[in-house]
Amino acid sequence: MDNQHKKLEKKRLKLLEQRSKQRHQQHLMRMGIVLIVSLVLISLGWYLVSNTTLDWQGTTAIVSGIIGLIKSIFETYHS
Repeated sequence: MDNQHKKLEKKRLKLLEQRSKQRHQQHLMRMGIVLIVSLVLISLGWYLVSNTTLDWQGTTAIVSGIIGLIKSIFETYHS
């Protein structure tokens, strides 16, 4: 009985370690996505200011609207 208990405990610890690694990988993927989206939005803002008649306020409004749209899509997806 004691040997079986040790095997179960070892299996439980292995599963916990796998879950921890999986969560860490998911966190890194989310952070990478956030970084890429942030760089895209910064580039879009810079492009709009440089190549259109928009000023920083107009560009900020457009980029903020896009951020709100992305946020609402993710909130709908996760609920």
